Amino acid sequence: ELRTLVQDPYCPPQPLCESITWESPTQLRCQLVRCLNISCVPQAPAIYIAVGDVAVQSYLVQRLNFPRPRVESFTPPKLTDVGDGRQVNLTGNFFSEQECKNFTDDVVQFVSGGLS
Repeated sequence: ELRTLVQDPYCPPQPLCESITWESPTQLRCQLVRCLNISCVPQAPAIYIAVGDVAVQSYLVQRLNFPRPRVESFTPPKLTDVGDGRQVNLTGNFFSEQECKNFTDDVVQFVSGGLS
């Protein structure tokens, strides 16, 4: 069994690879999962790699960095009351999906319970 996990003390481990294949005796190729729940994953998580019963002795750090949402603008610029019928529009980059969408297989979608 080949496993690669995003691991953090506050989050349950998540698989990063849907499948792993041997490219050579010293190189593995990881086919990333289609959807990755980043709700409680830190921006730069530690990564744990295990190949069968052989595992790295320590976590790999600073190897993976998830972008966080960047709000460039929002309307209305001021809210005096929040309640039913109020709508705020956010424009920016790196927002996550609330559920996995049916896109092509060559992208990884970030899914979360809201803005991460």
